[in-house]
Amino acid sequence: NPPYGERLDKDADLIFLYRAIARRIQENCEHWRAAIITNNVEFADALQLDNPQTARVYNGPIRCVIRSGDVVRRAAFQCVPTRIELQHDQIDQAPAKDLLNRIKKNVKGLQKWIEREQVLAYRLYDADIPEYNLAIDWYNGHLHVQEYAPPKSVSPEKAAQRLQDALDSLKLLFGVSQSRLHVKSRQRQKGNQQYQKLNETRRMLPIAEAGALLLVNLDDYLDTGLFLDHRPTRVRLQQLSKGARFLNLFCYTAAATVHAAIGGAKRTTSVDMSATYLGWARNNLYLNGCSESLHQLVRSDCMAWLKQCREQYDLIFVDPPTFSNSKRMQGFFDVQKSQVELLDLAMKRLEPGGLLIFSNNFNRFELEPELIEQYSVSEITKASLPPDFARGKPIHHCWEFRHK
Repeated sequence: NPPYGERLDKDADLIFLYRAIARRIQENCEHWRAAIITNNVEFADALQLDNPQTARVYNGPIRCVIRSGDVVRRAAFQCVPTRIELQHDQIDQAPAKDLLNRIKKNVKGLQKWIEREQVLAYRLYDADIPEYNLAIDWYNGHLHVQEYAPPKSVSPEKAAQRLQDALDSLKLLFGVSQSRLHVKSRQRQKGNQQYQKLNETRRMLPIAEAGALLLVNLDDYLDTGLFLDHRPTRVRLQQLSKGARFLNLFCYTAAATVHAAIGGAKRTTSVDMSATYLGWARNNLYLNGCSESLHQLVRSDCMAWLKQCREQYDLIFVDPPTFSNSKRMQGFFDVQKSQVELLDLAMKRLEPGGLLIFSNNFNRFELEPELIEQYSVSEITKASLPPDFARGKPIHHCWEFRHK
């Protein structure tokens, strides 16, 4: 008798909770008989029971259905891997041959790692050639293309033509349809522009990552809901989390929290100011069968929350934005200027013997010497970057903090 939505926020996408229930009973109760009561037939359908029987009933004033049937294993709602199959014979007729040859080279260099670790989402190309100022990512059968702002020396007409040539060439090389090509323009953002909606598709694609299922949206926002460069850090948090109390600050869609949860964290707390991303985080937790009774989501300014928090944690992940001046916070946040206050507050919540991982993507960031003097600090930037982000300058900086 799971929640129908009557007792939760109307915006909660409960379908992901029901899909998680389906996966769990298929994994653990095959050939059993199961029944569920719900007010939504779509939720009942999500269980995918064999030989289903449906009865209409009332639960108080709520009109419901009881769906019963046999539990059988099914592939739906799992993440079925889609391998890259390059159409090499199409390169010569493509308008952007240099781009395709570079991608071909990059794919070859990543292939062993992709197969060894079963990676389904990764970066293929990141402005490797000046003429094609793009970031191109593979999301398990979908191409996500971001156009960086062209230099002033390149006319808008020429930039537009280069982009079109690149898109036409990508469709030829990967053999993908237009519906699987997702294109965005990544200009310099101000204020909260990076969080504003670009579209209203609400299409969510599950991506499997080291035992976790994480939802991405390739159309509606500038970012997809999953920072690909933090893959090794998320996996490490999963490995370190067994029995730990885990805190995720600036949690975004809580991908790191999901990894900690499935790694056996005793409990988790995830803090972010965005209701949209906390809703997304809730769906990520639902999809992995994680209960909110053990995995708390908090909508708050992280600095303000830390000042009033009295809980202690064994493992903390801090991945703040470079800058924020949200109306929901007092003043503004600047990662370079605010780092000492932020990390002092976070370290007060870290148990002796615990570990805090701090990361940010401000390319000119410098860690303040007083933090190095006060805590035991190790830079792990190189080890935290996956092979698909090892080219060029580091996309983020990363440190481990412990109490001395």
